[in-house]
Amino acid sequence: MNNRVFANLSPKNFSIKRKEDQLKFVGCVMKFMGGINLFGNPWDDDDEKKAKMQFLQDSQMQFTVSSELPGKEGPWKDKIKRIQPPMDTSWLRIFEFEDMSGSSEKGVNLMDVKDGITFKKMKEGDKINYAPIAGDSTFVTFDFFGGGVQIPGQLIKTNDFFNIQKLLRRYRAKQAKYIPKVAFGMIEAISSTYDIPLQTPAGIPTTSENRRILQLAATINKSCVELAYYADEEDLEWDSVFVIVTPLELASDLSAALAMRFPNSDKKICPFNCEIVSTTKFNNREDFYTCIPRNSTGGAQLMDFSMWEKFDSQTFSFQVDGWFSFCLWIADQAQFRRCHSS
Repeated sequence: MNNRVFANLSPKNFSIKRKEDQLKFVGCVMKFMGGINLFGNPWDDDDEKKAKMQFLQDSQMQFTVSSELPGKEGPWKDKIKRIQPPMDTSWLRIFEFEDMSGSSEKGVNLMDVKDGITFKKMKEGDKINYAPIAGDSTFVTFDFFGGGVQIPGQLIKTNDFFNIQKLLRRYRAKQAKYIPKVAFGMIEAISSTYDIPLQTPAGIPTTSENRRILQLAATINKSCVELAYYADEEDLEWDSVFVIVTPLELASDLSAALAMRFPNSDKKICPFNCEIVSTTKFNNREDFYTCIPRNSTGGAQLMDFSMWEKFDSQTFSFQVDGWFSFCLWIADQAQFRRCHSS
């Protein structure tokens, strides 16, 4: 275990009772949790100094009423440290995501939504609910999401950095999974209207060694053909690259399918330019999706994952709280096809 981040907290000169040493621990946690955020904003020394000054002024701050929560004006605001742990960013190939940090907007107004879908805010532990949206003007609201972790003071007092970092990594990983989970769940929730059954190319014998790979190639090809015609009808602007979104189990077979040619021919079964994005976030591991990326799919962030810490003398622990706010949508489900692999 690499404990260099916490190296300045030696048992000889560290006391959890002193505010200065509490501050040192906060700085270590911030550095351990920090890094490059989703939009490439690195840790900033000025932000660190600002956060430290605010912590000294109000080390026992607690959120006790709704007006003190992130998203409102309050004395805590200078303590915000924008961080983004390492996370699954593959969904950004499909969704065009904008940073609206600092905006006073309550959401995003979408124009001309044909057959769309967004998600509804949920309580922690609940199943994510996806709601249909449509209309000439549809407003998608920002929602705040948060969570916290308690670091027992005994771990700090005994310099048990192994378990401190284990707690922080688990917390960081949980927060990092949330937006990708919503994004891929939204794709999985598209209407069955856009389903394509497994296709079989003409002339393929039932005993063919590569029969299933050939069928997958034909299925991808049909989905691309349908989407290409739809893009032409709707005058869509895009880079002519289709994205195939797949569970991990199908990724290697789909890659092989894209290279597959007709028997005794140099002609590809699927001649389209396709890119594969694999994920662990799908519940159904037998379907995959072909889409026109970053066209009808989008999202916005009002507040990046931001962290607050405080020492709680009543529980003899540090409380690390993280909050973020965003919205996601698919404005036109017709730009997706759900493809069956069996």
